[in-house]
Amino acid sequence: MSQLELSLLGSFQVLKNGYPVPHFPYEKVKALLVYLMVEAHAVHHRNALAVLLWSDQTESSARSNLRKALSMLRKILDDRDSAQPLLLTTRNTIQINANHNYTVDVAAFTAHFKAATTHSHSSTDLCLDCVEHLEQAIALYQKEFLSNFALSECDRFEDWLACTREHLHQQAVEVCTQLTTHFEHQQKWNRAKFYAKRQLELEPWNEGAHQALMRALVMDGQRNAALIQYDRCRQILSAELEVEPEYATIALYEQIQNGYFSPINRLPFLSIEQPDAIPSLQIPAQLQASEEPDLVPSPIHSEPVHSATLISNEPIHQSSIRQSSKDRNRMIQKVQSFWIKGVFERSLYESVLIDLELEEHPAALASSWTVEAQSPLSEPSQQCKGTILEVYDALVGTLLILGAPGSGKTTLLLELARSLIERAEQDPNQPIPVVFHLASWSIQSLPIDQWLVEELHDRYQVPRRLAQVWVNEAQVLPLLDGLDEVARSHRESCVEAINEFCKQSWLSNLVVCSRDADYEALTTCLQVQAAVMIQSPTIEQIDAYFSSCGEKLAGVRSLLQHHSGLRDLVNTPLMINILTLAYHGQSIEDVSPDVAPEHWQHTLFTAYVQRMLTRRSSNPAYPPERILTGLSWLARALKQHAQSTFLIERIQPSWLISEAQQRLLAISEIVVVALLLGLVGGLGVGIHAGLATGWNSGMTIWLQHGLRGMLTGLGVGSIAAIGTSAIVGWLTAIQMNTKYQQQRIWYAARLGLAAGGQGISVGIMLGLEFGLGDMLITGFGVGLTAWRFLCPSQITLLEAWGWSWKQMHRGIVPGIVLGASSAIMNGLVYGAMYGAIIGPIVFLLTLIGFGLTSSEIETKILPNQGIRRSGRSALQMSLFMGIPFGIAHAVGYGLTLDWAGAIGNGLSAGLVGCTTLWLMCGGLTCIQHLIIRVFLWKAGVAPWNYAEFLDHAAEQMFLQKVGGGYLFVHRLLLDHFAIAALEP
Repeated sequence: MSQLELSLLGSFQVLKNGYPVPHFPYEKVKALLVYLMVEAHAVHHRNALAVLLWSDQTESSARSNLRKALSMLRKILDDRDSAQPLLLTTRNTIQINANHNYTVDVAAFTAHFKAATTHSHSSTDLCLDCVEHLEQAIALYQKEFLSNFALSECDRFEDWLACTREHLHQQAVEVCTQLTTHFEHQQKWNRAKFYAKRQLELEPWNEGAHQALMRALVMDGQRNAALIQYDRCRQILSAELEVEPEYATIALYEQIQNGYFSPINRLPFLSIEQPDAIPSLQIPAQLQASEEPDLVPSPIHSEPVHSATLISNEPIHQSSIRQSSKDRNRMIQKVQSFWIKGVFERSLYESVLIDLELEEHPAALASSWTVEAQSPLSEPSQQCKGTILEVYDALVGTLLILGAPGSGKTTLLLELARSLIERAEQDPNQPIPVVFHLASWSIQSLPIDQWLVEELHDRYQVPRRLAQVWVNEAQVLPLLDGLDEVARSHRESCVEAINEFCKQSWLSNLVVCSRDADYEALTTCLQVQAAVMIQSPTIEQIDAYFSSCGEKLAGVRSLLQHHSGLRDLVNTPLMINILTLAYHGQSIEDVSPDVAPEHWQHTLFTAYVQRMLTRRSSNPAYPPERILTGLSWLARALKQHAQSTFLIERIQPSWLISEAQQRLLAISEIVVVALLLGLVGGLGVGIHAGLATGWNSGMTIWLQHGLRGMLTGLGVGSIAAIGTSAIVGWLTAIQMNTKYQQQRIWYAARLGLAAGGQGISVGIMLGLEFGLGDMLITGFGVGLTAWRFLCPSQITLLEAWGWSWKQMHRGIVPGIVLGASSAIMNGLVYGAMYGAIIGPIVFLLTLIGFGLTSSEIETKILPNQGIRRSGRSALQMSLFMGIPFGIAHAVGYGLTLDWAGAIGNGLSAGLVGCTTLWLMCGGLTCIQHLIIRVFLWKAGVAPWNYAEFLDHAAEQMFLQKVGGGYLFVHRLLLDHFAIAALEP
């Protein structure tokens, strides 16, 4: 059997039988092999791998590229006809063959690290086996994981790569810390120095490592070297972080400098198995006699030690701790605001009590449930006592909540969420309970851990890297609602994915909700520790409830007595509430008795809808027919897109009613960009041409020339804009049905071509060379920005901006290209000074554009808040970068030619720059949203003041308003409206 060796800790290298494997044709084949080998313990769905590496393409294109990459990989590894192939594939999955003869340095490193860190000891020091494991681990860690390897166009793979790289890096740092501490304890100073230096290679700014190296040097009799090491530490901290050394480092330096620290004063070291303890350094009697500092109790010794001598072996990054706590608190507040205050505390049952002025009778409809424990140690079925939190705590693991439609499954889940949130607020070590709707799982059918990351990003606006850390470290407790809402064809696969997640993430607890009938129809069971079945109210409880409500519900009681089909239907809290609201105050004569048993649910919901439309507050702008049409469309759209919460700003092109509207949207957004930039470009170049005549004839004439040039430029720009928009719109129309329609490159090219059209105005008024250069630079810059931030056929909200140094590095090459092109073009036309000023400015702005990224978890409390934030952030970013761009052009022109024309040139460049940046940084998002809203308004399904309409529907008790979003009061009501949309 052939031997395969994969080296990833450093540069990528593959050896087969000791010989290098031939060159890989392209980087994604490498990435596929790397991901499969590092995640060799898992079975990977093809859809997940396709999304990982080709997320910018359609599902069919991504799957096709995956098949090609897999075939190429098998050919490179000569794995097709092997008796024990490395890759085991099925139609839907790919995994690594555990019986194949292969080694991966990452797996070996992790195994050594785990063997050392999980080994128990009778003493507090490392044993010889642990030391050997740690030394072998750090010997394997030559450089960081896949150094110099990147797939800039694959954000999800890059996120995985960054998380894995950081995780392995932290483990390597921990290995060095443990070995350094161990050899200090053993007084083997040469070994301690070696591993302290190794740690500094990994983290030059790590003060704990600098302190350890200083101690080892002075203990080995190298006092001057220890003092020099302090100077290096100070220089590195100043250069890298712009901070001074910690007080503990300064105190150690002063002790060594003054001769207080010597080999005679032995250091009481700590075991690495006690990371919270802080090692102390003894102070000679000379220092104690001079001044008595405050005393701080030591975590180990009963006697006090001086605070001036506390030296930590590991630096504490307070800013990271604060940011982590800030993100955690924001997430807790978001879940509490949305699900607890917005949904749980505004349940339909509470609305019934308030609306009809009824009294609450908890004993009449007391919640009860039965536990069906799957553990062999428990009884097969037993009645639960206590709160749902007490039941959850008793099980300590995974829990399944079952019940009939409307029985209160989600309410019980949110009651548990409320209790777990209170616990998480009090204890930062507790995971954050987060509610997820499983309905969206079937869209991409990802592994649950990846799906959780995507849901945290899409639904809760958590940055993907932070979400990945939370999921990997079990800092999130998933509360999965609506297993029965997963498409029936995907439901079995979803259960298998949840079971696989429970196996791989055994530290993570989770709770799942499902309708009992849908769950019992499955052939695969969830591997949970217990299932809670919510019991229906008894007939006696229902009768007692309606009897306690008095004469207002006398008609309801009579209705139940005469219609057994209705009595069979009204066996859940939801249906009881719907019945109460629908027929409150009515007699039996007011209700038609001729209803077939199978039609009672439709009849009941229809009566509920009609009652809410007539008895609640009315709005002349929204007659009943318009409300029914709007809610029916909304219900159908939510079901089609597997969503439960509706946010106005999340309306996507796929929500449009017809393909013709989607085609018209794609054309319209390109036309708007071409028109806007064409008009602005013509206006700007007109101002420049007019003011360039100079002010020698007087300021009045100079301004008149500027006004005349502005009007001329506006006319020329209009013609150029119309021509460009017609050409690009036609190209968009003929490309709609090709396989490239969804690709980001073609989308960016269309936008770049539309923006570059404003160079026509420049060419007409200033000359061909000016226009051609402007067209190329503007088109390339806009296309690059669109490729960086926007996605085709999708509205991308750009609400908050952060900064990423890693992302900025990717902009170096494009920045050089754009900066050099601008410098050369402007230098040839205006002069070398002009080019020397513009080139660096364009390079700097390109780097800033690449470094910008989404930063924080945003909480939406107002309808359509995301669009308003996108517009506001677009304006801020356009002014932030557009104004310096205009000033640079003015200064360059003034220093090279004259200051009269410089003003016009600066205004022109600033106007075009600000407009372009506004479009790319959020303005285009607002335009796309506006066009979609116009189409839906014209179709009669979404009123123009959509937030007012949805608020009115919430007042009618059809929807719940939660923060900036809306929910139907129950899924059964959503289903009723969705079916009504299909009825003639």
